[in-house]
Amino acid sequence: MRIAIYKWFVAIVIVNLIACQTVETPEQLRIAISKAVPGKSYQSYIKWIKSVDTSISCIDMYHLGIDSALAVIENCDGLLLTGGEDVFPGRYGKENDTGRCDKPDFYRDSLEFALIGKALELELPVLGICRGHQILNVYFGGSLI
Repeated sequence: MRIAIYKWFVAIVIVNLIACQTVETPEQLRIAISKAVPGKSYQSYIKWIKSVDTSISCIDMYHLGIDSALAVIENCDGLLLTGGEDVFPGRYGKENDTGRCDKPDFYRDSLEFALIGKALELELPVLGICRGHQILNVYFGGSLI
């Protein structure tokens, strides 16, 4: 059930992005994805996006260096922050709370913080799913339990 809701929500966001493209410049839609590792469940995000429009280009930002990812996102139409492991509790002032969390991915936390900042600067639409919601919350000063 939860996967069906995510698929439906991603489809609505993609359709809205397509509708926002100007008629004068019908370019290929490019979506930056914070992490879409081949062979893992993360690939579902690309499948969902492609199910709406196969011409959409999906760029997995995780395997780029942060500087490269920031350069790439400048040519994207939106940012998808995917689900995954927990955000490092030190990001929201609870360094001692790591016993209840997955092994932290410090690179991913740093990458997503940088991508969120750049997306906001560029006024790009951002969609967070699961962990993506959490990192957005933490980015804007929130905490997690």
